[in-house]
Amino acid sequence: MARTTHKWRASKVFVVVVISTAMFADTFLFSFIVPILQVTLEKRVKLNPDYTQIASSLILSMNALVSIIIAPLVGRLSDRVSKKNNLMVASWILNIFGTILTGWWSSLLGLFTGRLIQTISGSVIWIVGMAILGQTVGADRMSTTFGVVTMFITAGLFTGPAISGSLYEFVGYSRTWLTALAILMAGTTLQLIMVESPGTAKKTQIAQSKFSETYENIIESGKPDIIMPDDDDLGFSGTHSDDTEASETSSLLGGTQSSLIQPDVNSYQSISQLTSESSLLQSQDRQDIPSQNVYVLLLRQSRVLVSLVSDVVFAIILASLEATLPSHIQNVFGWRTLGAGLLFVLIQVPTLVLLGPIGLLKDKFGLRYPISIGFLLFVPSLWLLGLPGSGIFQWIGDKGVGPIIYIVALILIGICRTLVIGFGGVEVMQASNHLEEENPGIFGENGCYSRAFSVANIFWKIGMLIGPLISGALSESVGYYYMNVFLGESVLLPGYLGRIVHCYSYIRSTN
Repeated sequence: MARTTHKWRASKVFVVVVISTAMFADTFLFSFIVPILQVTLEKRVKLNPDYTQIASSLILSMNALVSIIIAPLVGRLSDRVSKKNNLMVASWILNIFGTILTGWWSSLLGLFTGRLIQTISGSVIWIVGMAILGQTVGADRMSTTFGVVTMFITAGLFTGPAISGSLYEFVGYSRTWLTALAILMAGTTLQLIMVESPGTAKKTQIAQSKFSETYENIIESGKPDIIMPDDDDLGFSGTHSDDTEASETSSLLGGTQSSLIQPDVNSYQSISQLTSESSLLQSQDRQDIPSQNVYVLLLRQSRVLVSLVSDVVFAIILASLEATLPSHIQNVFGWRTLGAGLLFVLIQVPTLVLLGPIGLLKDKFGLRYPISIGFLLFVPSLWLLGLPGSGIFQWIGDKGVGPIIYIVALILIGICRTLVIGFGGVEVMQASNHLEEENPGIFGENGCYSRAFSVANIFWKIGMLIGPLISGALSESVGYYYMNVFLGESVLLPGYLGRIVHCYSYIRSTN
C-alpha cells in the first residue's frame, strides 16, 4: 500500500500538476494586486494620492527587476541541491508570509517588504519547479508538458486581476486576499505530498561516473577528448529523426531560406577551442564548470538565443494586453471589470481545446512550423484587435460590429498563444540535454537544469517588465490601434535575428 502511494506521488502526471499549480500561483500573485493596488495604497496605507502612480509603478516593476537580479543565484543554488522539493516547500511557506504582509500590513514599508518576499519566493518556485519538471518528464513529451505549464503561467497572469477586481466589488478587501492565501495553501499541500523521482539522482551519478572516466583519458593522453558539436554538427531536436532534424533547419517560406524562428546553424564549439573551459575542468576537481560558463555555453547556441528572444516578444504582447485591455474596453464599449475578466477567460479557451493536439504535433514533428505559424498569425490578430475604436473604418463602430471583431481577435490571439507557448523552455532543456549527452557530468553532479531555466526566467521577466512600459507609452502617445500595429511588427524580430545569426554562422564557416 505504501509503495503504491509513493508511486503516484512521484508519477509524472502528479509532478506536472504540482509544478503547474506553482507556476499558476506565481503569476496569479504577480497580477492579483493590480486592480486593488490603488485602494491598498490610498485607503489602507493612507498614501497621498499624488504619489499613488509612482508607488504603483515601483511595486509592479519590483517583481521583474528582483527576479532578473536573483535568477542566476537561485539557479546556481538549486543545481547544488539534490533534494529540490525541499526548496519548493520552503518557498511556498515564504510566499504565504509575504502575501500576509502585502495584504494586511497597513504601511508602505510592509507593502514593499511583502512584495519583495513574494518576488524572491516566486523566483525560486519558478526556477526550481521547472528544473524538477525537466528532470521528471524527459525529452519525449517536452513540448506537450511545457505547453501545459506555460498555459498555467499565462492563465495566472490573466485570471489574477479578473478575480481580485471582481471579488473586491462583491466581498470586500480582506476576503479578496483570503482567496490568494487559499491558493497558496493548496499549492503548499500539493508540494508536501509530491515526491521527487528517485531515478534523477541515479542518472546524474551515472553521468558523473562517465565524465570521470573520460577525464582520466584526457589526463593520460595529454589532450582533450571532450568535444561539443561544431557549427557543422547541427540540429539537436530531442527525439526527432534525422530527417525531421534536417527539416527543422530548412526554409519556412520555401526555397533555401532559413526558418523564420529557428536558424539553421547552432553555435556549439569544442572545449579545445575554449581554453578557459578546458582549464576550469581541472581546477574544479572534475566536478563542475562554474555557473557563468553554463550560461555562456547555452547562450552561444543560436537556437537557444532565438527562442529566448521569441519568449521576450511573447511576454511583451501578453503583458501589454493585460495592461491595456481593461481601460480600452471601458472607453470604447463601456465594459467594466466583469467584462474584462470574461475576455481574459476567453483567451484561455483556444488553449484548453488545442493544447493537447498541438503539443503532440510539436513532440512528433518539431517546433519550427507551429512556432512560426503562431508568430505570423499574431500580426493580423493584433491589427484586428486595434481596429474597434480607432475610427479607421466607419462601419466598425463601438456597437455591433466592433465588439464582434474584438472578440474574434482575442480568440485568434488565444490560438497564437497555444502555438508558441513553451518555446524557450523546450529549447534550453534540449540544449542542456544535448551538452550533457555529449559530455556526461560536465555540469556537475546535479546537472544544470536550474541554471538553464533561470536564463529562460530572466528573458521572460524582461518581457513582462518592458511590456507594460511600451504599451502604456504607445497607447498614450499614438493610440491603441498603432500600439497594436507596433506589437504586431515586433513579432518578426525573432525571424530577423535568426537570419542574422544564420548569415554570421555561414560567414564563419566559409572562413
